[in-house]
Amino acid sequence: MTAFFLKYWHCSLLAMIFMVLEVSADLALPGLMAGMVDNAILGGPEHLPPNTDLVISAAVTMTGVMAAGLLCGLLSAVFANLFSIRSANLIRKALYARISGFAFGDYEHFSAGSLITRTTADITGIQNMTAQLIRGAVRALMFLTAGSLALLLLSPDYSMVLLIALPLIIAETAFILRRSRPLFEEMQEKTDLVNQTAREGLLGLDTLRSYAREEHERERFNRVNSSLARVRFKTLILLSFMHPVMNIILNMAIAGLLYIGYLKLAGGTPGEPGAIMAGVTYLSLILNGLMMLVMIFQNVTRGLTSWKRVREALTQEIALQEGSVTTGKAPGEVTFHDVSFCYPGQPEDALSHISFTVKAGETLGITGSTGSGKTALASLIPRFYDPREGTVEIAGIPAREWQFASLRKITGIAFQKAQIFRKSLRDNITAGASEYREEEIQKAARNAAAHDFIMEKPQGYDTVPGSGGSGLSGGQRQRIALARALLRKPEILILDDALSALDYGTEALVLANLKREYPGMTLILISQRISALRNADRILVLEKGALAGLGTHEELLRSSAAYRELYSTQNAGLEDAYD
Repeated sequence: MTAFFLKYWHCSLLAMIFMVLEVSADLALPGLMAGMVDNAILGGPEHLPPNTDLVISAAVTMTGVMAAGLLCGLLSAVFANLFSIRSANLIRKALYARISGFAFGDYEHFSAGSLITRTTADITGIQNMTAQLIRGAVRALMFLTAGSLALLLLSPDYSMVLLIALPLIIAETAFILRRSRPLFEEMQEKTDLVNQTAREGLLGLDTLRSYAREEHERERFNRVNSSLARVRFKTLILLSFMHPVMNIILNMAIAGLLYIGYLKLAGGTPGEPGAIMAGVTYLSLILNGLMMLVMIFQNVTRGLTSWKRVREALTQEIALQEGSVTTGKAPGEVTFHDVSFCYPGQPEDALSHISFTVKAGETLGITGSTGSGKTALASLIPRFYDPREGTVEIAGIPAREWQFASLRKITGIAFQKAQIFRKSLRDNITAGASEYREEEIQKAARNAAAHDFIMEKPQGYDTVPGSGGSGLSGGQRQRIALARALLRKPEILILDDALSALDYGTEALVLANLKREYPGMTLILISQRISALRNADRILVLEKGALAGLGTHEELLRSSAAYRELYSTQNAGLEDAYD
């Protein structure tokens, strides 16, 4: 985990060096000021008249020291921010890469809102923590150590004031930090919930409007947002006590130092006015450094909470381990050997003892009632999940032994709910890849029956749909997703109800295109429309996760009660539409 910070260690080192120089300049000023007051203004032990030349010389020296300190402070800020921003950038990239590599089962540990918060607000918290640690901690510790030493050298009596003030500040700091840490953790959890609720509301806006549930959703969001606001308020109220109490301690310490200085002046100690001024300045620097250190501890507490959450995602053990088999092309044969599968966290199997084989170039239809396990079966082929028992083989090789990229290169899949990005239709079809020629893109779109409606758009393939594919019908979105899958020329194409929004004529056209243009491709067609499946080489029927029939359309009508029941509920007049 430290590799994120070690890459830019030179920036942090330079930031600390310049901060040391800046603080050295700040600490030099009180001594210069004391010398100017005692020697140039009060005339030193001989009480000579004020010396204008000495005053000007001391003023010029102090100005030069302040300018040098200002320059060092700016350079320290530049390098500290470079370090924190670049390190945070590395962490954010690594976290996103890790999240994008999660298996579907891994997302059970985190909500989408939580992952968004970890990728944004939590990493920003880590960035702020590192920047403050580099600059603030060096500054505060130098003020504390060097300032205390200077105060002791100035007068041991003045250092007694510091010894009384320090325990009070430490006690207050420990109390507030101990109380604030659980509040920071609760605040991040509430932020996750707010993000998740907002995301669900925005993604389901059409549904909410359809059922006039906008007010209900607003009230739901207001509840979780108010809960977050209450935790934030409680945290801020606790932290708000910090500054007033510390200011009281600081002012009491200064008053104590002035009183000691008065007693020494009354006793006739020479050169004491300048020493009192320097002592007050040193004490202010020391106690302000302590206040700064306390604020750093506060931000470190928040940053460590964020770091814990980010580290949890970075170190999440991925459920699926990648295999080693790589190949450019492979025959699209799929075999299930006594496969049982259960979704993560669910008590019952979604599939139970499924066995079948699909040879390369065949078309397998899969049907069954809702919840029968059709999507679960399809998800095992590109290895979105691993079966609980049994083996799934692709091209004669167990799916567990494939590299993900190689397996998914020969496997194309389109779902019922087509994901459309806010990019051009061309980019949606290519999925952002640049190696495809325009004629390849248009061929895939034609075979998916998408080319004609795309060309009717004013900007054609350069048309950018709205968020979530708004501006496109459900059938148009499904055809764009199908073109995306076809462009890769997969050996195995899985259509998981991916034609459900198409009319019967367009569906028939698409299936005819697939059979004509991709004769060697294995097609696994999941649908509840018997009319779409009846011409498949074989049809697999699922019922409550179990195999309820396997054969041709005619064979299943004779042998499978579940298939006959499904067939009888559909319009028999449509059966000739695909002849």
